[in-house]
Amino acid sequence: MTRVCLDTVLEQATQAYARKEREEAEAIIAAFHSWDANGDGELQFDEFREMAAYSNPSLPPKTMMKIYKAATPDGGSNLNVLKFSQVMLENGLTLKSRPPAESFDEQGQ
Repeated sequence: MTRVCLDTVLEQATQAYARKEREEAEAIIAAFHSWDANGDGELQFDEFREMAAYSNPSLPPKTMMKIYKAATPDGGSNLNVLKFSQVMLENGLTLKSRPPAESFDEQGQ
């Protein structure tokens, strides 16, 4: 019979979980910055719309607008990285980094 130290198993599991959380946070931040076309540290509605449509093509426009409004409850028109990550996680949205510019047509679609 093999003995396992529970403290060691829990420590390894905790470290793995923390590592995974860090990786997910880094991926969200990187994706956010890839869609921040003007580099101001915030997503304007058009930037958010492009990201949501590309990452979640089946997302209905009304749902997209509802999510954006929920993310900017103060009536602001820009979404910062903290609110962005919260909205992505709360709504189960898929997140993809912006593809190279040559992937888009003249309308940016």
